Parts: sequence; C-alpha cells; structure tokens
Amino acid sequence: MKTNSASRAAFFNLRVLIGFVFCSIGLLRASAQITGTGFPGFIPMWTGTSTLGASHLIQNTTTQELSVVLSAADPILTCINTRSMGNGYGVEGSTGTSTGAGVLGLAALSGAQGVRGSNTNTTGLGATGVQGESNSPLGIGVLAENNATTTPGLAWGVLGITHNSTGIAVEGWASSTTGFNYGVLGDSDSSDGIGVKGIATSTEPGTAYGVYGQSANGSGVYGYSTFNTGVLGIAQPSVDGSNGVVGLNLATSGHANGVYGISNSAGGVGAIFENTAGGLILLGRVDPSANLFTVDANGSGFFAGDLQANGNGTFGPTQINGDLNVTGAITAGTKDFKIDHPLDPANKYLYHTSVESPDMLNIYNGNITTDENGSATVELPNYFEALNRDFRYQLTVIGQFAQAVVAEEISNNHFTIRTSQPSVKVSWQVTGIRHDAWANAHRTPAEEDKPAQERGTYLYPELYGASADKNKDAIAQH
Repeated sequence: MKTNSASRAAFFNLRVLIGFVFCSIGLLRASAQITGTGFPGFIPMWTGTSTLGASHLIQNTTTQELSVVLSAADPILTCINTRSMGNGYGVEGSTGTSTGAGVLGLAALSGAQGVRGSNTNTTGLGATGVQGESNSPLGIGVLAENNATTTPGLAWGVLGITHNSTGIAVEGWASSTTGFNYGVLGDSDSSDGIGVKGIATSTEPGTAYGVYGQSANGSGVYGYSTFNTGVLGIAQPSVDGSNGVVGLNLATSGHANGVYGISNSAGGVGAIFENTAGGLILLGRVDPSANLFTVDANGSGFFAGDLQANGNGTFGPTQINGDLNVTGAITAGTKDFKIDHPLDPANKYLYHTSVESPDMLNIYNGNITTDENGSATVELPNYFEALNRDFRYQLTVIGQFAQAVVAEEISNNHFTIRTSQPSVKVSWQVTGIRHDAWANAHRTPAEEDKPAQERGTYLYPELYGASADKNKDAIAQH
C-alpha cells in the first residue's frame, strides 16, 4: 500500500512538472510571436493584438520625469472624468515642494494654450472649466503670469472670453474674511502687457462681463500698480451709452457710493475726469432725463439748482459753504444777500437786493464839515482815479439852510466842497465807471440779441406763459 501511494504521488508531481514545462514553452512561443518597433526611453503601447509600438510617453531613466510628446498631426492629450457626482477631476496635480507646480502646461507655438480647461455641461452653475483653490490665507487659488519683458505686445496673464450674452469671461471670488485674499490676481512684467484681461464679445444687450469680480467682504475687483494704473477700463465701440468704467451700488440706505476715489499723495487727486474729444468732462444727474450739473471742455459749468438736500425729502437752492472766487462775470436774475435778521436772528432772515446799473459803477460816499471859510477837501482812496472815470457828484446839506457846491473836481484822488456858510455838515456821494484793464476787456453790454440757437427760449419761461421745454438752459444741456 505504501508503495502504491508513493507511486501515485510521484506520478502526480511528474504531471505537474510536465504541464509547467509545456506552459513555459507556450509562453515562449507566444512571446516569440510579439512583433513591433520602438524607441529608447519611450514607453511601449499595444498597436495590435500581438504588436507593440512607441507611445507618446517618455520616461527619463535618471529623474523619472514622465513627458508627453505630440506632433502637429497627433490628437490632443485629453483627460476625461465620467463620474456623474462627487469630486472627480479630469486632471489633478499636487506638489510637495514650495516652488513646485502641481500641473505645468507649456505651449511653444503662437496661439496655443499651455493649460486649457473645458466644461461642456450646458446647465447648472457648478460646471467649471478650471478651478483653483488655496487653503492658505496668503495663498492664491489661480496664479497667472506673463513674463515677457522684451518685445512689446499683447501679453496677458489671464484672458477670459465669453460668447454668451449673460456669460462671464472671468469670475473671481474672495470669500475669506481675513488675509490678502484675491478674487482674481493677474501679473504681467511687460510694459505693454496686461495682468488680467476679460473680453465679452456678445453684441446682444444684456449682462455680458469682460471681467466680473465679487467678494462677500472685500473688493470684488482689486487693481494694484506700483507705477501706472491700478484699474483701466476701456470701451471702444461708438455706441451711445457705452462706458469705460461703471460703478454700481445697489444698497438703498447708508453711505453707499457708486464710484469712490482715494489718493494718499499731497499732490494727487482723488478722481480725474478728461474728455479728449472736447465734450463734457463732468455730468451729474438723478435720471437720464434731467442734468443737474455739467462741466464742459472749456471749464464752463452748468448747475440746474435744487441741489441742497433739506433733509425732509425736498431740495433747496444750490449752496456753497465757504468763499466763492469767480474770475469771470456773474449773471443772475437777482443778486441778493441773506443774513440772520439783526432784530430776531433766531427766527427770521433779512434779504437785500444789490444796486444795479447798466454801467460798471462804483459808489463812494461820506460826510464832511466845512471850515470857518466854508471849505472842505474830500480825500478818496489812492487807487480811485486808476480804477474810475466819468465821475458824478451829489451833495446834501445837513442841519441848516445853506448852499454847497463842488468847488474843485477830482484830481489827484481828492475834490473840494464849498458852502455858503462856515461849519456846514455835508453828505457827499461820488460815482465812477470802472476803467481798469479787466473792465475794459470785458465791458458788459446793456442789451444784446439772443443767439440764433437761443431765440424762442426763455430764462424763466413760466413768467411769460411759456412751457417748461422753452427753458434755455434745459435745452442747452440735453
């Protein structure tokens, strides 16, 4: 029995050995049937069921770097994630070094993209072509740089394009409430380069943004320049209503500003407005149908009035708190003063209207008493004759019946009065017409015809029974 058992075991082992030999021979034969060619360093790929060829993958035997080589005729490298939910990525890269890159894309040809992200989902807000995240309070989710410094050209750190009328070319979110967090940060080292440029090519009216920034607690768009312009907005099409930069604040209460400018330089300006075409430099209005004030290319201003808020929902007259210096002429329906009433300053105002004349008239007056010979000399300011011409005199005797005459007219800035009796008090008044250099160059005509474009209009149409659309200034400012 023992002999038979040993024989059977030996026979079984022999059969296993023979099977292994024949299997090895089959594998050797199968290996011998694999054909194909390749290149040193290229990882092989199956080109058929029994043939191998060179792939586009190269592995460096020293650094173990894995590279992809594509020719112009080869298809692009595509990474697809077919998961319908969860955190699935087409490409995910990570690096353990502070200066390394998780994903690095290089493009050597003009018009090519180093890295491109595409999302073909046509619905939903969570479809992202490229997403960058940073968990550091001083980190950056996506950093785009253009290091071209020699050849001037259109060098972009980030270029965003949308063809949808309500699409967004580039959108940046900065949701962290601490640290230097940016929605979008773009750098360009070229003198003609652009750190971030967004283009919305849609021609249909809508909310198409070249660059759109939003922040929960900070700046939606932040521009910083150590030399030139922090944020530059340009509108090229000659379309009515196009704007280089628009500031919109949707808050309905509080100190909410549409555009706010700050300068920390003593010689700087918070906001500068220019119109190189010679049009209006500044326009202020509550709605598009009514201009409240304008400043044109000549520095001339138009103020519609009713600019001072009274605090009760109404508006009062335009007010300037402080001095007003005007180098040109002032014209007005009335030229009044308004002060607290001297007899009841807490409860009343006192108004006076200025004395007006068709001439540039100056008035001088005073009181003087003649001496024992009935003579008195009135001394005028030392600039009197340099400022005035065409003198007029008025004399009034006070306290007694006497005659008073101008014995000697103005000469060397004084004139002489004589009375028929001694020691007579005389009230005198002298007027003169200005003839200084400015007055001679800007003489005001008493009458003039209205220019052709103003004929048929009025300064105060309501006083002449005309409609409000006949107001001269309202027509000129629309």
